[in-house]
Amino acid sequence: MQFLVERRVAQGLSFTGNYTWSHCIDDVSGELNTAVQNTGAGSVLQYARDPHSGRGNCSFTSVHSGNITTTWDLPGRNLKGAAGVLAGGWRWSTITTMQGGVPFNVTTGFNRSRQNVASSALGDRPDWAPGCDANNVIQGGIDEYFKVSCFVMNRAGYLGNVPARVLRGPGLMTSDWSLTKNFRLAHGRRIEVQAQAFNITNRANFAVPAAAIWSNATKIRPTVGRITRTVTPSRQMQFGVKFSF
Repeated sequence: MQFLVERRVAQGLSFTGNYTWSHCIDDVSGELNTAVQNTGAGSVLQYARDPHSGRGNCSFTSVHSGNITTTWDLPGRNLKGAAGVLAGGWRWSTITTMQGGVPFNVTTGFNRSRQNVASSALGDRPDWAPGCDANNVIQGGIDEYFKVSCFVMNRAGYLGNVPARVLRGPGLMTSDWSLTKNFRLAHGRRIEVQAQAFNITNRANFAVPAAAIWSNATKIRPTVGRITRTVTPSRQMQFGVKFSF
């Protein structure tokens, strides 16, 4: 489902806003989203003889996503003299992106089901602990993004009941701004001054957490549930001058 709101240029202002709601299910999400590494080395079936054992949310989709773009010719275009040269003719533009988190797999971390023995990319998933499900396991934060205690080890030789790609990582929001002005000179020459800021709010947009729970039948991995990196850079600013002749 998609919505689009648009204001065409009027009094120097224009903007476009769009929103998308989407839901996608597949058996194996083979497309690796390198921006967030939500599928690690690519997702595999929990049981090779049953394609539906990997059925779940597509690894590359967010349920909610939206974008807002604006362009505004700032007041001052009618100023005369030195004030018009310095303060008039500036244009402010923005691009803001917002989206929900992408799905990721919670895995046992080793071959608990005793199949795919020769494979290094095991699809084993654990069982839900009593009282836990996808609606109450996420608690946020970077040290323990989901409740590790909500997962228990599946019985040896059996598959776990946690669905594939059942959890979603943190959302993302970033806003880029630019401010430009043209100084017109004689004979068609002009100087363009630009100031640009990327991720101007300096928001930390986090990747999905480590989600392989155990190293073996008795040892929990110390990094499980922890987020260790971001998917967008911190605020960056740049300035430029261009001379056209």
